[in-house]
Amino acid sequence: MPWSAHALDTFIAPKLSALKVCSAQKIPELPNYLGSLRVNQILGIGAYPEPMSVLVANFISRLAMAINEYNAGQIHLVNYVDNLEEQRFPEHRKALFSFENCILHGHIAGTCLNALSKVYGEIPALFTKGDGSPHDRLRLLNNRIKHFDEDVEEAADDSGATIPLAPIWITDTGLEGKKAALEFTELARILTDRSADAKTLSEEIFSKVVELRKLQEQGDAASQAGGTAKPDDDVDASHLRK
Repeated sequence: MPWSAHALDTFIAPKLSALKVCSAQKIPELPNYLGSLRVNQILGIGAYPEPMSVLVANFISRLAMAINEYNAGQIHLVNYVDNLEEQRFPEHRKALFSFENCILHGHIAGTCLNALSKVYGEIPALFTKGDGSPHDRLRLLNNRIKHFDEDVEEAADDSGATIPLAPIWITDTGLEGKKAALEFTELARILTDRSADAKTLSEEIFSKVVELRKLQEQGDAASQAGGTAKPDDDVDASHLRK
């Protein structure tokens, strides 16, 4: 016997009865940019000073995990909505947990980039608290997951309050929490845009360093021969944002 809409929303997950489709689309996995970062630094092409080195490495590793969890959640959600009559609750639960992990890892990745903007001023900040941007709403969803224990405790202390079922829930368009909502298209855009940043920080900047060194060597050789050669501009990190 299938569960009623009231039972679904009351005992399984908020707004579950209204969940009919999966609007999340798979996104490309992150290449091994963390490996590229390590190799480029170990080979002596260049190395980020502290604390930039830690922030860049943490950003890339957390972003990779966020993308993996997003794609895992997408697969489980498709398995659930494609078989609604069977009410495959384990698939829905796996999807929700994967999206929760995606939010947690994705927010930490963004936090590392925001910290980079303070350490290296040419990198603009991703967002500011309260600006209502997708990154800010990602932060709010992250906070609800992180502080869900407090939500439960507060409701338990209030005899008239309802214990919350979950910190966030899935809708046809995305993810919602008590204080924010984020569409799947927005979450996917965050992850793919930051993938471009990961490529820049792990590979493109180091390639630029190699080019500059070659130009410098050519300039030195030309100077010794009585000619001139001008190296390119210094590495510019200001293009890391879209």
